Amino acid sequence: MNSVAKSFPDKTRATAAGSVLAGFGLSAFLFSTISHTFFPGNTGDFLFLLAIGCFIPMFLGVFLVVPIPPPKHRPHPHHTEESNWGRIASSSSATGYLPIPDQSDAESTSGAETEEDDDETHTPRVRTRRDGTIIELSPSRSFKSNEGDDEEGILTKVTSRVSVVPSVAGGDDGEGMTGMRLMKELDFWILAAIVCCLSGSGLMWINNCGLSTLALVTKGNPVYDPELLSKLQATQVSTISIWNCAGRILLGVITDVAKHRFSIRRIHFMSLVSSLFILSQVAALYTTDVRSLWIVSSLLGVAYGGLFGLAPVICLEWFGLANFSLNWGFVSMSPILGGNVANLVYGRVYDSHTVGKIAKAALALVRSPPVLDPSDRSHDCFLGQGCYVQAFHVTTTATVLALALSLFAGWRREKASRERKRRASMLVVGSAA
Repeated sequence: MNSVAKSFPDKTRATAAGSVLAGFGLSAFLFSTISHTFFPGNTGDFLFLLAIGCFIPMFLGVFLVVPIPPPKHRPHPHHTEESNWGRIASSSSATGYLPIPDQSDAESTSGAETEEDDDETHTPRVRTRRDGTIIELSPSRSFKSNEGDDEEGILTKVTSRVSVVPSVAGGDDGEGMTGMRLMKELDFWILAAIVCCLSGSGLMWINNCGLSTLALVTKGNPVYDPELLSKLQATQVSTISIWNCAGRILLGVITDVAKHRFSIRRIHFMSLVSSLFILSQVAALYTTDVRSLWIVSSLLGVAYGGLFGLAPVICLEWFGLANFSLNWGFVSMSPILGGNVANLVYGRVYDSHTVGKIAKAALALVRSPPVLDPSDRSHDCFLGQGCYVQAFHVTTTATVLALALSLFAGWRREKASRERKRRASMLVVGSAA
């Protein structure tokens, strides 16, 4: 992920990241297909395949995967979502001068390349430091060159003054935040909470879709065909995997186009992802036929893929590229909490509806008829959807909370952007006075 983020410009970064992460989503379908084709019913060989299949790409990647920075044709003052509107040329740090921009370059870069390009000519050039202060750069003063002077060599003296202005988390690709400063950012905790709620709901279904399939197949009838059950369970795994892959690619392409053509921030698409999660949970609540489970798996797959195709890019935009690997590592720890809690809830709900928990009389009835599996059936549930539906009430609430947080995060970013522009404009007015 770090290499991809550093190798592609912001204009195509989400698409590139989503395409790479799509392989992660498709891996379950790939490995399960290979296993059913070459190692049917052999768990040991399947685990060996997983070990080799995961080790070899990672080992080769250590030597082959390196970041290749994209060519920089012209530094743009809004390189990222919260790019702080301006950037001092590298030479200016030593000389205190900025080259006068060439008119043709200014014309060639017209258009909505980033979210705040439309305001470039109406706002002062500023830059945010790591300590949260904003440096105001006075407008460059052009003058006519003498005959024989090289226009590109003309330099304009830049004066600056420092004014403390609250800034939104994040910076350009070269500057960002990490460590304790990151932990103090509300934006970090909002993003982590969204990922926690949504990923927990997704992991609960991914890890327990086989058990849910079993519950629907054996509803009111403990006699079932194990081969048919295995095929139905494999169908759910494949459906989730394929749509997981598609979701990562789709969200990457959509957010790139929306941001650079329509100036829509990527964070607003987190609301779309949360809505897809809500739809998947509602579908699970009302699905009683095992043949309709593919609807739940499809919605959940595309939503889960969209989440992990979008969240890393948002993390990069908000907190910078310099420490992206570490920062995304912190955010990606949130599924540990969400996934474990959701799976524990599912397990507790399912166990509470098993034969052994409901009544001893029911256990006696189950053991009396001949069944394909002669083992103790006290841990089986024959209530169909009732075996697990209460768990989806919990996850539906979690996804609604994630939607609320997504809307709040989008509103917060818009408000902070307007406030930053207003205060920066006040700096210019004050300096002019």
